[in-house]
Amino acid sequence: MRLNRLLTVFAALCVVGASSATAGTLQQVLSRGNLRVGLTLAEPWAMRTEEGEFEGFEIDVARKLAADMGVSINFLRYDNDEIIRALEAGEIDLIAAGLTVTPERALHVNFSNPYATGGIGIASNLETTSEVETLEQLNAPEYTVATVSDSVAEDLAQRILPRAVQRSFRTEIDASE
Repeated sequence: MRLNRLLTVFAALCVVGASSATAGTLQQVLSRGNLRVGLTLAEPWAMRTEEGEFEGFEIDVARKLAADMGVSINFLRYDNDEIIRALEAGEIDLIAAGLTVTPERALHVNFSNPYATGGIGIASNLETTSEVETLEQLNAPEYTVATVSDSVAEDLAQRILPRAVQRSFRTEIDASE
């Protein structure tokens, strides 16, 4: 089964005061000559190669932004629930990750226009769901839904499958195991 829903993918450059406890302003990034980009791992958007290097669409977009700015780039990986705190703490200058715009998040970061859209897929165990024909049938306590915490998938699962057992995990890898 596949549920299609637009996922807002954003980059947020925090243009705030110049204190060392905040993300750098555009001028600070240019003066420093380095853009620190926070990301979350989610294939195919951002992932690691066997050699440990970052690759994926968000990596390519961030590299192009840094090249256009004439600065080097440094990628730092965070879990969804840590990335906004990292921006506010000044550890990173920009977030390149698939995070949904929410009023609470908008109080902390400036969202750009989406540079891509994606969907949400549902994977199921064929043995336990072989008789399931509709999404509504999964909305039952005998089914467990695994999602990444603080993600659009978690919000959607809670809304459309409230009777199913909900389990949240810190990363996509943890949720899929």
